[in-house]
Amino acid sequence: MTSTELPPLAGLAVGGTRQSLVDIAYVALRDAITSGALLPGTRLREAVLARHFSISTTPVREALRRLDREGLVRLSPNRGAVVAEFDLREILDLFEIREVLECRAVRRAAFQQTRDLARAEALLAAEAEQVDMHDRVEWNRLEVAFHRAINDLSGNFELAELAERVHRSVQGLCVRCLREPIYGPDRLRLMQAHHQAIVDAVRAGDADSAEAHAREHIQHIRDSVAEALGSEG
Repeated sequence: MTSTELPPLAGLAVGGTRQSLVDIAYVALRDAITSGALLPGTRLREAVLARHFSISTTPVREALRRLDREGLVRLSPNRGAVVAEFDLREILDLFEIREVLECRAVRRAAFQQTRDLARAEALLAAEAEQVDMHDRVEWNRLEVAFHRAINDLSGNFELAELAERVHRSVQGLCVRCLREPIYGPDRLRLMQAHHQAIVDAVRAGDADSAEAHAREHIQHIRDSVAEALGSEG
C-alpha cells in the first residue's frame, strides 16, 4: 500500500466485530418490540441486556440509540431506555405513512415483468398455522415478513426498507391491542385473506387490485386499533 492510499481510509474503522455485536442486540430488541414480546413502557436496562446477550454494555447502548432514532425506544436522562409509547394521533399518522408506502410498493410489484412469490406464499402458509395456534407474537413476526416479501418485489429496495421500518413502528404500537376482538382467530383469518388477495393480485399483474387490497388491509387494521385505543381513553 502506498502513502497515497492511506488518507481516504484514515477515518475508516478496522474490523466488523463491534458492529456485529450492535446488530445482534439491535435486531433482537427490534423484533421483540415489534412482535409484542416487549410491551410499550418496558424499561430496557443496559446492564441487564448486556448480560442477556453476553456482550458489553457499549454495543447495547449503540443498539438502543439506533432504536431511539427509529422511534421504537425512548431515551431520557432520568428514565434511561423504555419501549416507546404513542398516543392515538401519532399512531394514525404512522398508519397513513404506511398506507402510502405499501400501496406504492405493491403497485410497483404488480407491474414487474417477473415476480417470484415463493417467499410470500411460504409466509402465508406459516400464517395459516399460527391462526389455529393463536400465537399472536409469532403472527406479528410473520406479518411483517410477509409485507416485506411483497414490497421487495417492487424492485425498489429503499422503498421496501422504509415501508418495513414504518410497519415495525406501527406493529410495536399495535401490541397494546393484543386481545379480542382485534387479534382473535376470526380477525386473523380475515387479515390472512387480505394477504392472499394481495398475492393473487400481484401474481395476476393487476396493479389497481393489488393497491386496493393493500389499502383495505391497512385501513382495516388502523380502524380496529383506533377503536380499541379510543375505548381505552
